[in-house]
Amino acid sequence: MSLLEVENLTKHFGGLTAVRELSFRVEEGMIMGLIGPNGAGKTTTFNMISGFILPSEGTVRFEGKVLNGMKPHEICALGLTRTFQIVQPFPEITALENVMIGAFVRYSNTTDAKRKAMETLERVGLAHRADSLAKDLPLLALKRLEIAKALATEPKMLLLDEVAAGLNSVEVEEVLDLVKELNDDGITFLLVEHVMKVVMSLSDRIVVLNFGEKIAEGTPQEVSRDPQVLKAYLGEEVFVA
Repeated sequence: MSLLEVENLTKHFGGLTAVRELSFRVEEGMIMGLIGPNGAGKTTTFNMISGFILPSEGTVRFEGKVLNGMKPHEICALGLTRTFQIVQPFPEITALENVMIGAFVRYSNTTDAKRKAMETLERVGLAHRADSLAKDLPLLALKRLEIAKALATEPKMLLLDEVAAGLNSVEVEEVLDLVKELNDDGITFLLVEHVMKVVMSLSDRIVVLNFGEKIAEGTPQEVSRDPQVLKAYLGEEVFVA
């Protein structure tokens, strides 16, 4: 049994089909990339998996349990959580307090939640900004905070939405290193990303969407040579060795 199973997932918005009969599986310990041009259906897929919108058709299973109809907080409690492309901190409270909100998924006691939050900030390299208001943090720190908020819920699997967006090359390397370390710690990832360096260096397998349909799936090397992918999205120059 795969950790995450997506079967024939479809979403209609009126007369528009944003995702059509999408199927893939993510095995425990894997990093799976989900890529495609703007409007390909990536965010809609994330929203269906994480419970923010209902699928029109199809099924999502996590550890064999059907997620269709479950609320985001219920799915999070199962061990499947997500980040957002546009960071969404609570700006007027500290980094530590932001992460404590995630920790309360597992810990009802404030002391325990604070301890977990501090451990998580240390894990993502943000302990030195624990007492900073979220609104005062630079973008890289906000990206780390977004990951920390999710990590504090103690996920088995993390849906990572464009964590490298807006970062410079040095900052991208730092994020790459963090995701690799967290994966080594046992967290499974499904990531949406436009920065090809991130996708190609992190992913064990990649699913490619175009106009809501899966046009390719395979290793980074296989996807990079797929004629449909080159034509529809990436352009051959992206993968020149």
